[in-house]
Amino acid sequence: MTTQTTKVNLTIDGIDVKVGHELLEDIVRYMPDTKENTKVFEKLALNSSCMVREQIAKKENINKKTIKILLADKRHGIIGFLVKNQKVANKLTPKQIKNIIALGNPTHCMAIASSLNDLTKCNICKLAKFLSNHNDPIVRFELVNRWSKDIPKNIIKKLTQDKDIDVANAAKEKLKK
Repeated sequence: MTTQTTKVNLTIDGIDVKVGHELLEDIVRYMPDTKENTKVFEKLALNSSCMVREQIAKKENINKKTIKILLADKRHGIIGFLVKNQKVANKLTPKQIKNIIALGNPTHCMAIASSLNDLTKCNICKLAKFLSNHNDPIVRFELVNRWSKDIPKNIIKKLTQDKDIDVANAAKEKLKK
C-alpha cells in the first residue's frame, strides 16, 4: 500500500492553523460519517498516519475504492475494523473475504466469524465450514459463540468433538439451547 502525506488546510477567520497527524486524526474521528464525505474518506485512506487510516476504516460511508485501499493496508487493526463494520461488511466480496482469510491472521478470522451475518455477498455456509476447520481454536470458539440459523447445525455438532475442550464444550452448550 502506498501512503502519502495529506495536505490539510485549516483556516479560522483568516488565521491558518497547522494540522499535524494528531489533529487530523481528531478531525477524521469527529467528521460526520455522511455520503458527502465519501471522497474525503477515500483521500484520507491513503494518509501516512495509520491512526488516520484506522479512523477511516471505522466509517460506514466509504466507497469500494476506499475499501480496496484499506484492505491492502498492512496494519492488522485496519482490516479488523473493516470486517467488524456492518455497513462495510455488506460491501465485501467473497474474493475479498477469501483474501483476508488467506492472510492467516486469527484476529481477522475471528472478526469474520463474529460478522458472518453481515457478510451478505458471501456464502455463509461455506465460510462457516472453512472457519470450523481453522487451526486456531479461538476462531472455532468464536464461530460457535456467534452461531445463528444461517450456520448449519451439523457444523456445530462437528465442533462438539473438537480437539480443544473449550470449543467442544461451547458447541455442546449451544446445541442444548
